[in-house]
Amino acid sequence: MKYFWKNIVVAGILNIAATVALAQSPAENNANISEINYQDWTVRCGQVEGTGRSCVMAQLVQLEESGEWLMQVNIAYIPEREEPVMSIVLPLGVGLQGGIKFQLGEADENSNVMGYSHCIQDGCYVNQLLSDEAIQRITDVESGSVTFVTLLDEAIDVPFSPQGFVEALAALRE
Repeated sequence: MKYFWKNIVVAGILNIAATVALAQSPAENNANISEINYQDWTVRCGQVEGTGRSCVMAQLVQLEESGEWLMQVNIAYIPEREEPVMSIVLPLGVGLQGGIKFQLGEADENSNVMGYSHCIQDGCYVNQLLSDEAIQRITDVESGSVTFVTLLDEAIDVPFSPQGFVEALAALRE
């Protein structure tokens, strides 16, 4: 029984990893990937080996000075779930013990602490199912942020935008 659940978890992680890889693939370099922008969100669809056509909506936050990525928020549907999965990817070098603070708008009641699910060579992942209530909360705010702590105990606050979220999610559901 232990191995059964382990296989389910591994299959879910691989499915999310394939979707994230799709989110990070530049569409201009791959004819099999389509890309449509909805304000601050991008929906990419393409063929993922073993799973057929897959789509993900993503927002990449980059450092202004260097253009290096700081955070990527990905949302996708996976076959085993009705609700979408949000996967927040942060660079290696984060302090894992405290998780992240996911903040919607300015009110403290709109914050949620989430733990890391895993780290691989691409970064550290926080995966969360998005309930209808969570989706509604994202659509109702004008701003959001993710706060994480580095290994040097420095808090980093990374803003993200809900602009275009509703349209991108509608396209993802099609």
